[in-house]
Amino acid sequence: FDPAGFTKVGDESGFRNLRAAEIKHGRVAMMAAVGAVVQHYAKLPGFEGVPSGLPAAWTGNGLFGFAALFLLSGAPGNFGDPLGLGQYNEDMRNKELNNGRMAMFAALGIVAADLLTGKDGMQQLGLGAIPERRSKIVLRATEADAAPPPPPPFQPSEQLGAVSPLGFFDPAGFTKVGDESGFRNLRAAEIKHGRVAMMAAVGAVVQHYAKLPGFEGVPSGLPAAW
Repeated sequence: FDPAGFTKVGDESGFRNLRAAEIKHGRVAMMAAVGAVVQHYAKLPGFEGVPSGLPAAWTGNGLFGFAALFLLSGAPGNFGDPLGLGQYNEDMRNKELNNGRMAMFAALGIVAADLLTGKDGMQQLGLGAIPERRSKIVLRATEADAAPPPPPPFQPSEQLGAVSPLGFFDPAGFTKVGDESGFRNLRAAEIKHGRVAMMAAVGAVVQHYAKLPGFEGVPSGLPAAW
């Protein structure tokens, strides 16, 4: 795998330097690619406030984790088989190289998409709604950690009084979305004027047929007002 043709026949020293860089970058990329997925669902103690996605690299304790990533990658070399798993052989070393190469492309794609969309590795796949897993070791990053959304603006058309057949009645457009105080003042005036009008309408009809004691000489109709 040398698509750019950096290695030269006979240049063993140059090849060793490039191979060392390839292994180190592959290790960092593998941890980065896995972290881009895991951080969406789990937070290590002390990292609860670190956001998911690319901002984790420079926010709060995430900055220390970013530095630890390079320290853990270590200098490439012959580490042997410290855990005694019997896996330090040519086959496993080739797998490390191949997985590292794939991870470099994966990490590059995740970072590029994060910069473009603002979504972390899992959100880019539309898998952000997978049920969370509870653990005593890790804490799930939930939407509850985020600030609650602001309340919706006051809607006059959704208040009491919007009934059929007219629906919301404001033919002159006096009310404004978000202006609850103004709406309340107009509604109080509407109710007061409505009550006066209801009594006036009933009185205009009843006075033609009936007079209260002491009002026998008062004419019917509008002149009754004066």
